[in-house]
Amino acid sequence: MLKTIALHIEGKVQGVGFRPHVYRQATEAGLTGWVLNGPQGVKIELSGEAEKLEAAIGFILNKAPDISEIHQVRREEKSFVPFEDFSIRESDSKETPRLVLTPDLDVCKDCLAEMSDPENRRYQYPFISCTQCGPRYSLITSLPYDRHTTTMAPWQQCRSCLQEYEDPLHRRFFSQTNSCHECGINLWLTDREGESLEDENAAIQAGAKALKEGEIVAVLGIGGFLLMADATSEQAVMALRKRKHRKAKPLAILVKDMEMVRKFAHASEKETAVLVGRVKPIVLLAFKQESEIDLALDALVPGLDKVGVMLPSAPLLHLLAEAADRPLVATSGNFSGAPIGFDLANCHQYLGSVADKFLLHDRPIAMPQDDSVWQISSSSQTPILLRRGRGIAPGITHKKIFDHAQSSILAMGGQLKSSFSLLHQQHMYTSQYLGKLEDYRTEERFRYVLNHFLGLFRTTPQEVITDLHPEYASTKLGKALANEWGVPLIQIQHHEAHFAAILGEHEMMDTQAPVLGGIWDGTGLGHDHQVWGSEMLLYANREIRRVAHLQEVPHFLGEKMAMEPRVAALAFLGNSPESLEGIQSMFSEMEWTFYQKLLRQPTKRQTSSMGRLFDAVAAVLGICDVQTYEGEAAMKLERLARKGWQEHSHLSAFEEFEPFGLVLNPSSLLLHVQQGLLNGTSKEILAARFHLSLVQWIQHVAEYHEVRKIAFSGGVFQNALLVDMCHHVLSEQFDLLMHQELSSNDESLSFGQVVHHLSLISSSDSVSYIRKTI
Repeated sequence: MLKTIALHIEGKVQGVGFRPHVYRQATEAGLTGWVLNGPQGVKIELSGEAEKLEAAIGFILNKAPDISEIHQVRREEKSFVPFEDFSIRESDSKETPRLVLTPDLDVCKDCLAEMSDPENRRYQYPFISCTQCGPRYSLITSLPYDRHTTTMAPWQQCRSCLQEYEDPLHRRFFSQTNSCHECGINLWLTDREGESLEDENAAIQAGAKALKEGEIVAVLGIGGFLLMADATSEQAVMALRKRKHRKAKPLAILVKDMEMVRKFAHASEKETAVLVGRVKPIVLLAFKQESEIDLALDALVPGLDKVGVMLPSAPLLHLLAEAADRPLVATSGNFSGAPIGFDLANCHQYLGSVADKFLLHDRPIAMPQDDSVWQISSSSQTPILLRRGRGIAPGITHKKIFDHAQSSILAMGGQLKSSFSLLHQQHMYTSQYLGKLEDYRTEERFRYVLNHFLGLFRTTPQEVITDLHPEYASTKLGKALANEWGVPLIQIQHHEAHFAAILGEHEMMDTQAPVLGGIWDGTGLGHDHQVWGSEMLLYANREIRRVAHLQEVPHFLGEKMAMEPRVAALAFLGNSPESLEGIQSMFSEMEWTFYQKLLRQPTKRQTSSMGRLFDAVAAVLGICDVQTYEGEAAMKLERLARKGWQEHSHLSAFEEFEPFGLVLNPSSLLLHVQQGLLNGTSKEILAARFHLSLVQWIQHVAEYHEVRKIAFSGGVFQNALLVDMCHHVLSEQFDLLMHQELSSNDESLSFGQVVHHLSLISSSDSVSYIRKTI
């Protein structure tokens, strides 16, 4: 029996070799028809004998390329059409796009083998790629995905490349990034004034030589510039810090292979799997005390016990790392606080005061992005995503809650770890990490990426969601866009958005059982217009209630409190004159007099920030009284506590939790720390007991509300020790939900804002959307 079957496949099916996969299976089965990329996925029509059709369709769907993801298949049986052959048709671009965007892919093993083979025509070609690897998201200019809709459009393939491109049996069949030495992207090395020094053949070796001689090289990578230096040279690293204006924030390093990694760092099986996987992110690793490679650790990660390590993701980085044959600093090409640079035209002007040499290429970058960052907690081996960027963004695994969305929704996220999310035709896209919107350059980048998204999908959102905070740049922009488009503006409380993000990620919005959320961070405007940050939220019957938090203390001088842990300690100890004496030495006499007056004055703004409590403990322990970068105090406190926990696993919390109740008095924890110091208890033990006390408070609140599931979100839960302690204390009694696809920090807010809106605001019982606070 002859028949024709039409298939419409949605998911991550463009830019992953899906059309060549279909072509090969159809021709091998003797079927006729066609396949094309459409704005909403891959469209296929197959004609032939029924038995052969079913077998081929089964193989197409079940043996799809490893990097593809099939989310939905629509099938239609049609009257038999006698096609002459099977062909790949020109893409259909008439419909509104509804696609899963493929992230940038690391170079595959086959391409690496070719690049290392002196007999291969792509030997040491720094832009080698095929259907299974290479840039995607960073070079797409419009949809659907084809060469002419990417920044590869200007390059015409040579005869040899075109022959591969048209050969159904070749892995470069319909590879849109296909190129070689003869017809491909140009590479060259310049000095800081832009004068060309070497072309492709010698540029990489000359760049590696400059690095080994202590110079700083700006390398144009997949998503933007990387500033690179010799990680074994303290002088080179400190020069980079000075020029980049990055005083002490940790610097990541690029290492050519796992053999070299193991010479200076510990890597568990799970850490190794993340390092060598297709994302090739930065992974935080504990460094060895007896290392075979003398890294400049005091300059790279001052005061910390982990270093960020990544393996090369792009062929250019493979070649450079191999030529340098040593760990290389690989940090974003920017000045602290500014977005990553990616524009070839003004790179010397932008980074000329930082880099000595520039390793450049002429393929434009449409979508700049930083590297993704992960860590794996020590004992529970829990993956913790710290920054969502290259190799991950912008796709999110499809969630059932999106199936009911009838409109296009734009969520603007927060302020410090900004991202936005676009829900378009039941597909969710969450942008890469876009930085702090306090800097106008970052705000401009935010607008650039947002406009790019809206252009790709040719859409104007019907609803805009922002945070409650009126002064966030994302809130102001969201209000302006809603006004410009004439669409509704929805505002959602910061910590409820965090909670919705973790619930939505685990598809728990329809749960009948209550879920407790530990939502801890540095700052978020509450419903009472105070600064929240230690929220214990209860989700039940589509209602979120605030059921526990830290007792509020005065919120001093806005950002000054966030950057100066000594000021946080002052606020938390303000009701105890004796305790204040223990931190007086951190202030000058003039400062102390001023702050004492400030303590006696009533303050309109109060805070219950858990992030500030961590800062205060770090100050009391003498670890950090003034931060040089966000999170410094908490990271140093975690290091201290980790040592205490590893050496003294029998430790207990500071006290029984019945007196604490549901509103935890943070001053009591600080008093325990101070008293422990007076009694000669080590700082490591005190830091560990502080962490453990907070975990047991979670247990107390969960038992009080008789829940069996606890979800965690907020920047505080990027603390790997805290995550391990939660598993150690709570996992036998409770089901613990941690982020898997999103960062627990404010990058997840935009996703949570959409989930919250769909689940709560749009629920039939809109009255239950009213929140209660204690």
